[in-house]
Amino acid sequence: MKKKISLLLAVIMLICSLSASLVARADSSDYYQQRRQYNSQYIFEGGSFYGKNSYFFDNNKKKLFVKSSFTGTPTAVRSNIKCYEYNAINGNYIYYADPNGYLKKTSTTGKTMKTLIKNVYITNLMITDGKIFFSANGGKYTGFYKCDFDGKNIKRIGSEILHPCFSWKSNIYYFDYSANKFKKINAKTYKVSTVSFNTTLKNIDIIAMEGNILYIAKYSKSSVTFYKANVDTKKVTKYCESKYREGQFIAAGGNFYGNELRDDGYVYYYRFKSDGKRETVRKIEGYKVMFDSMGFYKNKIVTMKYDEGNPTFGYYTIATIA
Repeated sequence: MKKKISLLLAVIMLICSLSASLVARADSSDYYQQRRQYNSQYIFEGGSFYGKNSYFFDNNKKKLFVKSSFTGTPTAVRSNIKCYEYNAINGNYIYYADPNGYLKKTSTTGKTMKTLIKNVYITNLMITDGKIFFSANGGKYTGFYKCDFDGKNIKRIGSEILHPCFSWKSNIYYFDYSANKFKKINAKTYKVSTVSFNTTLKNIDIIAMEGNILYIAKYSKSSVTFYKANVDTKKVTKYCESKYREGQFIAAGGNFYGNELRDDGYVYYYRFKSDGKRETVRKIEGYKVMFDSMGFYKNKIVTMKYDEGNPTFGYYTIATIA
């Protein structure tokens, strides 16, 4: 069942939006920008979401849909459109990679669509500081680049960054696996530098970022250890070590969350405690949910509903972030 659900995830996926009352805050808040960056990099082949609406792709139907509320009915706004894994939104446009090696943008109304860059095979995509940042491998481009919203002024910054990265105060933070070091890119000068914390961490994943705090997972053969790293003070704090190292992880509000599909057919969603044990916050029948689809919606951690043969593109709330 887990495999079946995971395969379905590759067809349709969803990222979160902010309510109309929070549009102004969403536009200016680093917290909300970081949540959109999480969604645009962790939730593949979905949509990018902003303002009062949620926008997402259905690659089977080759359509772009809009959903106007948490429980609203999705409406198609454009046909003959497919998204290949990565997309992000800024204002009235969704920027996305299509399967044929193009970076494109389409208006949120679906009325206009434009090719920005040709012969580019994107492996990561994010928006920050008024620019598009993307990784590419194949075609005309290989490495990590920036460009303007019209696709012009393309500049290669460095090597390809396959794993999610997040911005804070005009710096983009990521983990360089080839060097086993944390690094940052100045989003204005494009200078790349090493971030030296007070504790050396190797072979890790950055789960999320919230303000100036990186949420980190370090894996061993038998456990996972979670850390919080402050990019301003360079201080690393251990949160817990746990034997429960499988499933999807997400973090916010000072807490780490995970999920697990169990033999009883339910997907269990839980919060890690400081002693490494788990506290179940919700369980949902496995056939009703897309596994590995946790993301953000407003101030909530959510996961995507699924009704076999008739996707609902709805959400289940896992936790509310303080």
